[in-house]
Amino acid sequence: MREEQLSPQLGRLIDAAKSVLAPEPLEGPIEAVALLMDNGQIFTGRSAGDPGSGRCGAAERALLVSRAASGRQIDAVAVAVSPPSDSALPCRGCTDVLAGIDTELPVVLLQLGRWVLLPLSAVPRQP
Repeated sequence: MREEQLSPQLGRLIDAAKSVLAPEPLEGPIEAVALLMDNGQIFTGRSAGDPGSGRCGAAERALLVSRAASGRQIDAVAVAVSPPSDSALPCRGCTDVLAGIDTELPVVLLQLGRWVLLPLSAVPRQP
């Protein structure tokens, strides 16, 4: 699914992920993950470490908050990174955490300058 076909709800999810990157000046690469729950709630997490290390924790943080607050089913995930780039892939650690939920979980991410929706199984894995 291409950017122009994304629903307004997925647009809100993308905005939530991007907003987690914006509150303060950031040093180094940062990853943000936003989870869209089946009741429309959105929960976010931000990396505490380098996403390039494979263990940034953004998905874990978002998942902990979502489970504590709602315990609902996750309908979709959005991933955003800073500094901005043409493409944004979740780090290995986040991919592993999300795969533990559902390998076909819908993931919205930036690919070649456009937001696209892919099943997690089709998202290229970082080395």
